[in-house]
Amino acid sequence: MAARVLGLLGLASFSSAFDLLRNEATILYADVSPKLRIITKSSAFSGLMPSDIECVFTPKVDPSVYTVSIANDIMLSLTLNEGEKWHENPPPEGTTLYLIEVKIKGENKLEGAEDVAKVVPTPSVLESSQIIYMKASRQFIINGTNFNPKRTDLIFEPPLIRNQDYLLNVASKNTLVLTRTTDHMWRQDPGPLKLRRIDTGGGQLRVNPDNGGMLVAEVQADLDVHGVTVETTPNERSYQSTGRISVIGTGFNAEDNHMRFANGLRGHGVNYTTVEHTTTMLTLELKPGSKWRRNTENLPGPLILLAVDAGG
Repeated sequence: MAARVLGLLGLASFSSAFDLLRNEATILYADVSPKLRIITKSSAFSGLMPSDIECVFTPKVDPSVYTVSIANDIMLSLTLNEGEKWHENPPPEGTTLYLIEVKIKGENKLEGAEDVAKVVPTPSVLESSQIIYMKASRQFIINGTNFNPKRTDLIFEPPLIRNQDYLLNVASKNTLVLTRTTDHMWRQDPGPLKLRRIDTGGGQLRVNPDNGGMLVAEVQADLDVHGVTVETTPNERSYQSTGRISVIGTGFNAEDNHMRFANGLRGHGVNYTTVEHTTTMLTLELKPGSKWRRNTENLPGPLILLAVDAGG
């Protein structure tokens, strides 16, 4: 008899309806935010298996999109499956996701529909090797997709602080315009500027993490009083592992010049030797076993000279 009573009590525990704990709706990126948590005000999931539970949303999210797990007796965790999306094509301002039913063993136990998330488009950033100067360049542009005019936060390497080092204008969902503030620099020395993280409302997303961020600009030294200039020569071609290249410009030292390349090439016989110095041309010869550019997957591509120290 006692066993029968306990069994009836157990069934009763699954039959009571429940309300959700009201929190600010979670913001989800459409295809990368991994989890959505559903929290109830009182015990609702004790003794259940994930297969006993079905969530119904509007706009519709097919159950195949996510995997349900029971974190505890008041919390469900919905994990986005690989290659799936919370919403196929949310508008720029995002779309509200409503939970309208929580079915336990086929019966809805949710007292009333609740907005549980806002799904926003996932932003992306395009790589760029545009040349900017440490202080001489006032502005530069970052192109991509799904930038949010109400909230777009950026983290750079080397670090730049918004409203201190630069001002940010979200010109469109595809274009960011960065303006350098007075007396600040894009970098303290010549080199690549990379965007490591972006947040358009759903939390910080890592950008191209395998390469330490997405290249958005190559920062060169400002032209100094010695008047060294370098011409862009896009039509000059060289094989990756052989040959000579010429650097054309003005103001070079006729005896010795020190160059800094974006990919870290080193002169004086380490990776190359400058075999000829004139005031208007430098001739570089690659050392056997070295390469002008290492990453074959990104070829053909430019060899970028960041700075020339002509002495004096």
